[in-house]
Amino acid sequence: MKITCIVSLLILCNCTAPSRYKAVTDHVQLSETPRKKVFIIKNGYLPNAGRFVEMINANQWIRFDKEVQALTDSRAKSFLQAIRLLIQKEYFSAYRTIEAYSDTDFDCQLKILKADCLYELKADSVDLQNKYQEAWDCTEDSRIKSIVKSRFRFVNYGL
Repeated sequence: MKITCIVSLLILCNCTAPSRYKAVTDHVQLSETPRKKVFIIKNGYLPNAGRFVEMINANQWIRFDKEVQALTDSRAKSFLQAIRLLIQKEYFSAYRTIEAYSDTDFDCQLKILKADCLYELKADSVDLQNKYQEAWDCTEDSRIKSIVKSRFRFVNYGL
């Protein structure tokens, strides 16, 4: 009985812990999200990006699922679903959701998302610094470069 209570408490704590990941629109300053690993969802990626950001950050998954299913762009659907799965700590599923898509999609954020999944899965055989360096080299967007830089520092130094 005591062991069951402890296991239940651990599961409850793990499920309610705030995510290290957050979605933002392209209008938010990255300095407004300290200590969060950020993904930028731009209006150019899909209509009503702000609404998706709100649903992701509020964990409104039922509404989110309905909105995602209404999208016609399969790449956008997969990108959003992978972010959701990453936030829900379903790292392998998140990786599988986007592995078939080009790393350059969404200003190279798919490359970052894949590297984050591998990091969370503790894939020791993967050179994560190289993965983040490839993401840096892939994008021209200075905000995405800033995201990559913070991930690289985190992986290297735990900052």
